Amino acid sequence: MPSISFSYAVAPPEGITCSTPATKSQSVDFTPGKSDRSATNAYYEAATPALREAQLRLNELLTEWKDAVGDAEKQKEDRGKVAYGKGKAARLMEMAKKDEASDDSEDEDDEDESA
Repeated sequence: MPSISFSYAVAPPEGITCSTPATKSQSVDFTPGKSDRSATNAYYEAATPALREAQLRLNELLTEWKDAVGDAEKQKEDRGKVAYGKGKAARLMEMAKKDEASDDSEDEDDEDESA
C-alpha cells in the first residue's frame, strides 16, 4: 500500500530552547485510506487527505521551532541598505535590470567597433 513519508532535521542556533519539547529530527509516515472507485480515482481520493494531514503535521512541527528561534536567524542574511518598498526581491530585480542594461550597452559598443 502506498504511503507518504517525510523527514526533517532542524539545527537551531545555540542557546535556543523551545517552550514546548520540540523534536529536532523526525520521520513521519501517513497511509492513505482505501476507496471502492477506479484505481486512479481511488488513489487521488485517498492521497488528498493524507497529503493534507502530512502538511498540517509538518507545519505544526516546524512552527514550534520557528517560534522558538524567532529573530535569531535574521542576522545571518546580509540585507544591504534597505529602503521602504525595497525588499530583497525588489533589489535583486533592480540589479538584474542594471546588468541587462550594461550588457546591452556593451553589445552596442561592439557593433560600433565592427562597423
